[in-house]
Amino acid sequence: MMWRKMIGAVVAVAGPLLLTGCFLTPGVFDSSLDLRRGGAFSFAYKGEIVFAIPDDMMGGKPEVWRDDMATCEDNSSSDGNSMDAGKCTLAQIGEQKKTWEAEQATKAAKAAEESKQFASMFGYAPGDDEANQRMAAQLAKYDGFRSATYAGNGVFNIDYAKSGQLGHDFIFPALLQANVMFPFVLARPQTDGSVRVSAPAFVGNGALGALARMKDMGMGNADMNKLPANRTKGRFVLTTDGEVLTNNTEDGPVAGPRGKTLTWNVDARSAVAPEALVKLR
Repeated sequence: MMWRKMIGAVVAVAGPLLLTGCFLTPGVFDSSLDLRRGGAFSFAYKGEIVFAIPDDMMGGKPEVWRDDMATCEDNSSSDGNSMDAGKCTLAQIGEQKKTWEAEQATKAAKAAEESKQFASMFGYAPGDDEANQRMAAQLAKYDGFRSATYAGNGVFNIDYAKSGQLGHDFIFPALLQANVMFPFVLARPQTDGSVRVSAPAFVGNGALGALARMKDMGMGNADMNKLPANRTKGRFVLTTDGEVLTNNTEDGPVAGPRGKTLTWNVDARSAVAPEALVKLR
């Protein structure tokens, strides 16, 4: 399937950063795609684009030292300066705690830097609200972006609309400085006159879902319990006057004034990404 090819491409570009860093996902949204015979299309997305970071990144909740984590050989003595913590003395526990905390600080700094490097591929600056507000202002100047604002905590509010001829692949979103893309919506013309439409990021929390599938396939070892909560919730509507060859909606095509309508309602429980194949000529 298409999302499997996408995962392979992302892994090749992003490497280990994908397994530890920041992810581009949909939040609350409403989106539509209209396809006409002859190749005309209109696309709209209104809602949130979220840069999600696992809980253990960027100042998340660190693990707290416990004295029973110390391990020592039997050092019991008659001076009373011993503890029932792996038979370590207070001095040994203090030394091990100091070493452990230094190691944790180093790991946290490395993880935060990797997360920032990965996020910077999209132009996003974790922890720098002013930079992200500038990014939103710059996005609003580009074709298709009717408005773009930064709401904080990695959330951008986007109002996007684009129309034209589908002479090549259409991908949304295409952000500034984006060296890696996780397509929310992809429309790919085929040589036989059909168009394959998919929305891989509208299910499974976008790239976080891809990460979970990578883990299932033995391609990563990230802790799924530390991933951000899935906040994707919205509707994707495809309308067309073409012939719907395949689709995975619950109700199938519905006839209407604009031709046939396919509707996908997605949320945190959705397990299958929207897909359809439409014949336009």
